[in-house]
Amino acid sequence: MNVLKAKAHPLVLAFLKFLLEVRRLEQQTCKCYLCDLNRFVQYIRRSCGPNVNAERLTSAILGAESSVIKTFVNNHLNAHGLAPSSINRNLAALKSFYRFLFQTRQTSSDPAALVRKPFDVEVLKPLSFSLTEEKIQALISSPNDQHPLGARDGVMLRMYYFMGLSVEEVVSIHCADLDILKGKLALRARRDGTTVKVPDEVLAPLRHYLLLSNEHNGTVNDCGHEQSARLLFPNKHGTRLSSRSARRRFDKYAKALGMKPVKPSHLRRKFIIKKLKSGADTVDVQRLVGHRWPQTTAKYERLVTEEATN
Repeated sequence: MNVLKAKAHPLVLAFLKFLLEVRRLEQQTCKCYLCDLNRFVQYIRRSCGPNVNAERLTSAILGAESSVIKTFVNNHLNAHGLAPSSINRNLAALKSFYRFLFQTRQTSSDPAALVRKPFDVEVLKPLSFSLTEEKIQALISSPNDQHPLGARDGVMLRMYYFMGLSVEEVVSIHCADLDILKGKLALRARRDGTTVKVPDEVLAPLRHYLLLSNEHNGTVNDCGHEQSARLLFPNKHGTRLSSRSARRRFDKYAKALGMKPVKPSHLRRKFIIKKLKSGADTVDVQRLVGHRWPQTTAKYERLVTEEATN
C-alpha cells in the first residue's frame, strides 16, 4: 500500500510525502503516522458538528490550540481504551505533524509543542531473558562471511553491538559516509551528521566485506570511488535494504540459535549499558548513540545503578 494514495486529509498527505521523500521514512512507519493522524482528524471533524465542509475542517486543523490536543490525548484516546504507549505514540505523531505545519508556515505557532506526555511508560526494566556475552558472540558470528550477503549481515550485527547503532542508521549508510583508512563513519541518519569511530571489532570484518563484495561481480555494490554514492549495505538486488528486511535477517540468525525474543535494539541496549558500566560519561554515551535528550540516556544509567544494587 502506498500511503500517498490512502484516504486522508490533504494536510496529512502533504506531511506523509515529507516523511517519505525528505525524512526518507519507510512506508510501514508512515502507515503508523497515517493511522494516528486520521484518528485526530476524525476527532476534529466530529467536534465541528454535522455537515462540516472541507474548508472548515482544514481551518479547524490549522487553528487547533494546545487545549484541543490535550483533550484529545488525555480524554478521548484514554476513553477509547488505548494503551499508554499507544497514547504517547499518537501524541508524538501530532507533535511531528504540527511541527511540520509550523515550519512550512501553514500555522503561526506550534500548538503541540507545549503538550506533555500523559504517561511515563519508558521506564527501562531488565530483560526478561538472559543475553550473555557468549550468546551475543555466537549471534554475530553466525552469518556465513564467505558470501557477500552473509559478510554484510555480520558487519551489521557488529555495528548494533560494538557501535550502538540502530537499524535505521545502519541501513542508511552510504559508501561516501565511510573513511575506511581513518576508521571513521559519518551517520547521515542523525540530525547533526555525527562522525563516529569504527572500532576494530567492526573494521576488520568491514574490510573483508568490501573486498568480498568487490569480487562478486556486482551482486552487492562495491564502494570504489565511482560507487561512493551507493549504499554500503544494499539488498541482493543492489537497491536499498529496508529496516524491516534487516530485522528479518536478524530474526533469522537469532531463531537459528534459539534466541527468539532478541531484537537489534537489545544489542544496542547492551552497548549503552556496557559503556555506562565502564564509567563513560552520560553525555558522551548520549552523543555516541544519538539520543536526542539526555533524559533518555539517564534511564539506562538508572538501570545500571539498580542492577548494581540488587
